[in-house]
Amino acid sequence: MFRSPSRLFRVFAVAEAITWTLLITGLILRATAGLAVAVLIGGGIHGFVFLCYGATAILVAKNNRWGAWPTIVAIGSAIVPYATIPAEIWLHRTGRLAGDWRREATDDPRDSTWHDRLAALLPGPTGAPGRPGRRRGGGAVHRAGGDRSARRAGLTGRSTSRQMVTSIQTKVPVHAASATHIST
Repeated sequence: MFRSPSRLFRVFAVAEAITWTLLITGLILRATAGLAVAVLIGGGIHGFVFLCYGATAILVAKNNRWGAWPTIVAIGSAIVPYATIPAEIWLHRTGRLAGDWRREATDDPRDSTWHDRLAALLPGPTGAPGRPGRRRGGGAVHRAGGDRSARRAGLTGRSTSRQMVTSIQTKVPVHAASATHIST
């Protein structure tokens, strides 16, 4: 779902604007109908999305190497109701949301700063330069502790069952009669 920084940022910018509506509606209901629970619900949801948007703005700013001004505008737009959408449009039009997640270190000197070295400790989109982020699925050999034998067989990381069968077929001679039982 969030294969690019642009998509992640856009989702949270729109969600932040929607939760502003919930919070304002809750404030109106409390003032007119005396429903204090409306502010509790709308405010709780808005507070959570506000924090998520702020963390997303910092993550995308770090990944896309924004300067101080675009980062301040992105984070500050969460304070003004509905300002996250114009901020997202501006960041998109100026090309600051372009590109994919940085998963590997480059020759850029900004990849060797102290906060990039700290990010190397974290798995995920910007963490661990030189190492891809975690993926779901597969990995039965890896989780079972047989990764040394998997490396010997030419399998790296998390391999699929089809890759394991293919690798075993090429490394181990199989009789023609028993080969029909292995489906590829």
